[in-house]
Amino acid sequence: MKGFDNFFDKIYSILTTLVYGISRISWIALVTMLCISGILLLIGNEHAARKLCRNALYGFGLIQLANMLL
Repeated sequence: MKGFDNFFDKIYSILTTLVYGISRISWIALVTMLCISGILLLIGNEHAARKLCRNALYGFGLIQLANMLL
């Protein structure tokens, strides 16, 4: 049983580090997607801009939620 506990501790450590690193750079992705969405809106593709903005916000929220839960 001790072997499984040690294995799960290592997996948890790796997962925590990975999610923390991704959440630190996720705001850059959010700003980038919002800028691209603004460009699409200026071009006239309102549907794609709305969809991209919504997906960027959902992705940012999910990444931050995962970081808070770990």
